[in-house]
Amino acid sequence: MKKTILTLTLLGGFAICFGQSIIGKYAESAIIAPDKVRNMMQNDVVITQDKSSSKKIWISNLIGKTTFYAVRNAANEDKEVYNIPPQNMAGYAVNIGCIVFDKEEQQISIALNNKSNCLGMSPLDYGNVSVGKGGIKAGGVKVGANGEISAGGTKTGKKGVSVNAKQALSGVQYVGSKK
Repeated sequence: MKKTILTLTLLGGFAICFGQSIIGKYAESAIIAPDKVRNMMQNDVVITQDKSSSKKIWISNLIGKTTFYAVRNAANEDKEVYNIPPQNMAGYAVNIGCIVFDKEEQQISIALNNKSNCLGMSPLDYGNVSVGKGGIKAGGVKVGANGEISAGGTKTGKKGVSVNAKQALSGVQYVGSKK
């Protein structure tokens, strides 16, 4: 009896660990991309584990039938964050990219060439910190003395929220749900 309970407990823990993995097939929930790129997105996105590195994954079918890689940057019990190094996919040059996997929702968000969605992935994003009469500034984030906060093309203040849509929606934005 004790062996059965122990075995079931171990199998349950094993299933939970692997059930929350980013590895798998994803159906598109939402996409924002240039027409040329969006027209190539016809299949489900597939993510596989690299055979030699536990931190590296391969993403297929996001842009045409191309495959590119990403490297895990951080992970906790809720999310995994991956950095996409510069690569070329079917003629689309990627300079910056990131993937966020929400373990609870079983959903991925992929951003290519959108610095505001991948803010914080690079030490260069932080820059110098300055404090003065105008407020506090750290990298691309500014908190004004008047209470206005701005970061990544978005400003919040007394007049409400203002979004620079061109900056916020640049590049490729993909959201997919695990099948």
